Amino acid sequence: MRKIVYCDGVKILYNKNKLNKGTYCEFGINTGSYCDDIWGQAHYMEHLFFSETPTLSHETIQRYSEIHHLNAFTSFNNVRISFDQSSSQIEECFKICSDMMFNSIINEKFLEKERNIIHNEISQRLSRNKKTILELSFSEKLYQSPQFGTIACGTHESLDKITVKDLQEFREKWFCKENFSVLISTNKSLRAVKKLVKKYITKNLKSNKNFEEKTTRNIVLKAPNFLDVIKKETETNSSLKICFVNQEKPQNPTEKLKFNQLQNYASTMLFRHLFRNVREKKSYIYSISKTSVNTKFQKIFGVSFDVENKDIIACIKEIANTIKDLLETGFSQKEFDDYVKEEKLIEDLTVPHPGKALETMDDQATVYGFFWKQKQVDKLFFSHTLEELNNFFRKNFVSNCMYVSILTNADKKEIPTLKQIEKIFETKKD
Repeated sequence: MRKIVYCDGVKILYNKNKLNKGTYCEFGINTGSYCDDIWGQAHYMEHLFFSETPTLSHETIQRYSEIHHLNAFTSFNNVRISFDQSSSQIEECFKICSDMMFNSIINEKFLEKERNIIHNEISQRLSRNKKTILELSFSEKLYQSPQFGTIACGTHESLDKITVKDLQEFREKWFCKENFSVLISTNKSLRAVKKLVKKYITKNLKSNKNFEEKTTRNIVLKAPNFLDVIKKETETNSSLKICFVNQEKPQNPTEKLKFNQLQNYASTMLFRHLFRNVREKKSYIYSISKTSVNTKFQKIFGVSFDVENKDIIACIKEIANTIKDLLETGFSQKEFDDYVKEEKLIEDLTVPHPGKALETMDDQATVYGFFWKQKQVDKLFFSHTLEELNNFFRKNFVSNCMYVSILTNADKKEIPTLKQIEKIFETKKD
């Protein structure tokens, strides 16, 4: 059973997990680095959850973190704390985590200690992970804002500007009932969960009737086609990111639900098709991964590849030709049946970790918005036919390549221009 309900203004995404005696829970604000006045504020706030409170010392919090598998994370759209523990410990976890979120002491001593830690985190993330560099540059060009070219930690320069007052103001501005959500997968009843939310969360949050949500999912992406080439001499091969944009979603709730279901299936099945027909058959492609940007209005679907410098153009042509063939033939019945079977397993929550189900629910709740308030969401499982899926794919998949990023040390002659790439993906017009 899955439900999205509200408890005294706080949104609860509830999943009854009868197959597991444990509880996985995330709660926090639906505001992330996208809302930073100074880059890195939201992430700094996350670190301060683990400082100390009037009732919990830093050492005690560290001990509880190990015992209850406490974790925290910051993204563009939220700052959350999570725990993964047996259901018998659920109230203690709510008590500890709520104390860490609402009562953490923000002072100069801990601020400076964490500042050094975050400086190291920034250096490590930018130096060792070429995928991070590629993603940040891509996001900056896609959203047409330098803020998106920065990891959630911020920059070394912005980090040094953050003060105690900045963090206090961040908490005051964004910590309210209208901006808080609880995602929980448990064998406990919904009534028991709401009781805990009232006891440990809603009493610590004020209400802000004038609150206006600020999220990347509200953005209408209007970036022009771009080719972003990042030169990195230390690399021995090239990383490519190729993205396509779907047509804008309908805004009628019922039509949007159908559109999102078909869209999610089409993009994931396209990735699987590319993996089997390109990655597994072409030895010069070292890896392939899928990325996507989902907003209330559009979805950007992307694939990333690692290839040798001399094979950049050959790889792009292989992807384009595979997609062109697929637009003509459609997905096969076997591809469709295999994927439906796997997704059904996820829907039945037989996956090892319930966080997958919560992640899906959170995305659905945000994208569908008011339509799912107070509604049971058991029936979100895809229920369309292969013919509907193929028709949707042909109609809504824009075959012209929209956004390309390449991280490489290749010579200029080995790197295609944007016009060349668009020509490669060009299809005949009816």
